[in-house]
Amino acid sequence: MGRKRVLQIISEDQRQCLDLAGLLVAPPSEAAISWWDELTAFFRAEEQQQKLEIGREGERRTMVHETQRLMKEGISRKPNWVAVEDNRAGYDVQSFQYNAGGTGIDDLRIEIKATSYSPIHFILTRAEWDIASRHPDQHLFHIWNLDTEELLTLSVSDMATHIPSDAGAGQWHEVRVTIF
Repeated sequence: MGRKRVLQIISEDQRQCLDLAGLLVAPPSEAAISWWDELTAFFRAEEQQQKLEIGREGERRTMVHETQRLMKEGISRKPNWVAVEDNRAGYDVQSFQYNAGGTGIDDLRIEIKATSYSPIHFILTRAEWDIASRHPDQHLFHIWNLDTEELLTLSVSDMATHIPSDAGAGQWHEVRVTIF
């Protein structure tokens, strides 16, 4: 957050402690800068860990959902939790579905997003989109609302309405998608 923003949210007692420790002098000493940088790194790591835990919870829910769906549809295969083995695959779970003619079984790739924010929003990376758009009939997006335990399933065409275009020398790398 930076010193200025921290000072806006802490108590006067906390401010005095930081001042007595020499962490509020201007210009800051190298030791003070190092302390603030360590504090920043700690909170960023905490935030990343929290995001990882939320994501894993969504993946767990999809594994249960897909296991039940496959049994219900009479497909005698089990989903694979790809994200545990390779978090750069561009999708999180490999499952299965009957092909369009119902004569065989195709792979189904599922990218999972989990959130407890309202309105629902998440980040989709270019790599995730590129994988999805290569095989649109064999790809889904599972969006879990952890507050309500609801699953929203989006097709590639549903997601396409949220995807930006590259323009000029600019290329998009991630997009924040909001679902109302």
